Amino acid sequence: MNDGDFKSLGERVSDFVKERSWSKYHNPRDVAIALSVEAAELLEIFQWKGSESDVDDAEISRIRMETADIVIYALCMANACGFDLNEAVFDKIEINEKNIRLGKHPTASDDSLVTPLSGQSHHFSSAFRDPKLNMRFLAALTSSTLPTEVLCGAV
Repeated sequence: MNDGDFKSLGERVSDFVKERSWSKYHNPRDVAIALSVEAAELLEIFQWKGSESDVDDAEISRIRMETADIVIYALCMANACGFDLNEAVFDKIEINEKNIRLGKHPTASDDSLVTPLSGQSHHFSSAFRDPKLNMRFLAALTSSTLPTEVLCGAV
């Protein structure tokens, strides 16, 4: 097994799920919720820290494990929807390279715009820097009842 290959990792995650008879719980909706929860656990490490704050070794260890959980659930999503995550990542990078102009990176201290090549602008709203609004957004996202086709990109 190539340890860095998404296909091999996806197969290993799939085996792990099957060995524990968890397949019935690994539908796209439930996997999306689990992935969102893991992302929130990663975000929690940074809660109430300033953007200039350094992270210590213990926090790096937690960040490493939470990031691994997120990748594992991304692999579960790919398995549940039947797509190749490696291919999807490369496709998305190509789309981003074509659609997003190079420029100033938005920071927490300004309201920069990222302008796609189509001429439409995407504003990084200061609303998403508010922890209470972020939590409301996360709660709304995880309570979503979107059809499987929407979660898997079939529509």
